[in-house]
Amino acid sequence: MQKNNRIDYSKYEVDEVAETISDAIFFPLYIGRILGLTVLIASVILFVYAYFQNEYILLVILLFLLLFVVSLPTIILISAIRLINRIRDDLNKVILITTETAIHVYNDTRQLGTQRSEGVSVSTSFKDVFRGVALFVIKPSLKKVLEKRIKFFALPFTFITDLVFSRLVKVKATEIEAVIAQEDIEEGAAIEEHKIMKGISKTTSITSSVLKTPFVIALVLYGIINILLIKLLILIF
Repeated sequence: MQKNNRIDYSKYEVDEVAETISDAIFFPLYIGRILGLTVLIASVILFVYAYFQNEYILLVILLFLLLFVVSLPTIILISAIRLINRIRDDLNKVILITTETAIHVYNDTRQLGTQRSEGVSVSTSFKDVFRGVALFVIKPSLKKVLEKRIKFFALPFTFITDLVFSRLVKVKATEIEAVIAQEDIEEGAAIEEHKIMKGISKTTSITSSVLKTPFVIALVLYGIINILLIKLLILIF
């Protein structure tokens, strides 16, 4: 892609892009908040349930602890699904940054005339530039921001964000292509930012359902087991 476009994306890998992305994502704030809130709600529900099952406080506490342990996988799965939703929302903001940067790169380089004069086939479309910016500028910056913000815990989140981001890029590239066709923007002409930005939705039309599917299936399957274990514990106590 980089060779065909004849664009040096490395000069656009600047600190300002990473800082803008850093302002757009809030991993440190909501990772703990999502997990903490889920644990808190589950704990309250389980304790109240245990309280009404036994009149002895020590047995209530013991039953609560056992209920919490068997319900812990459910809590983790629910937290993971909620976290994926939040990651998707943050990456929508990063997609807008990608689009704005791509417009700048496209208008800054516009090498179509040079390519024609050199006998090189014209292959630089805005859709190509958008993908190039996403792959060579935004994606590395996003990885750097995550590694800086959550350090040792970055690996699983960089994996998840990479999957979601790649999927969003494909969808947005298609949306942008449709906008360019609708606005009747000629190939090689300058791109006006407002025409592109108003034509793409600020929230993605794609959901994170594909990424969440394994977690949802696991939640349903273990949820059934979880209920059976809770009933068994209640019978014992």
